[in-house]
Amino acid sequence: MSIEAWWFGSPDDKLGYGDGRKAEVGVTHSVDGEIVPCKNGLHGSMQALDALCYGYGKGSIVWRVKLHGRVVKEDDKHAASHRTYLGRIDASKVFDRFARECALKTVHLWEAPEDVTLLLEEGGERLMRRAYLHAILVVAGDNCTTAHAAASTTKSAASTSLPGVRALEAAYHAAHARGGTLDGGKWENLIFERGKLNQLLEGMLNRAIK
Repeated sequence: MSIEAWWFGSPDDKLGYGDGRKAEVGVTHSVDGEIVPCKNGLHGSMQALDALCYGYGKGSIVWRVKLHGRVVKEDDKHAASHRTYLGRIDASKVFDRFARECALKTVHLWEAPEDVTLLLEEGGERLMRRAYLHAILVVAGDNCTTAHAAASTTKSAASTSLPGVRALEAAYHAAHARGGTLDGGKWENLIFERGKLNQLLEGMLNRAIK
């Protein structure tokens, strides 16, 4: 069996948990023994957002990998006996842009001042700070509504958290806002919107990866 997947690596490209081998484009790593997700195996996720859920705390190094040999699926991840590294990117700028795109897709769902859209489009620390201050007033005063989720998307995108954290939180809030799940929308709407955001992220990563 062989599948392509996304995987987050460390800034020094070395495998964790005492392994120490270094990931490089074209290199294949292997493990012995029974393949059990989260216990023994080389991991990856089919969807970039799923990989982000596992790797956002590591940094912004994202790999496109091929999992092959013995491959076992568990929920939103796979573990394999072999993993070949196909491409690598420092996705810091991608995550920043993706988080802002999530916010732009929801800015019409809350009473955002007119300049917020421009602030999100242009980015930059000073401008995003202004967008953050606009959004936090709504987030503090309104709970469990589409408007709250939409403003939370801008707040997350404009925060000073790690790029991966901003991207993950913005996607989470945007999916809820666009799916209307906090105002009685169906759970299927959330899954659909998350899928669209995953396509957006994967497109951005694929264009940037080398």
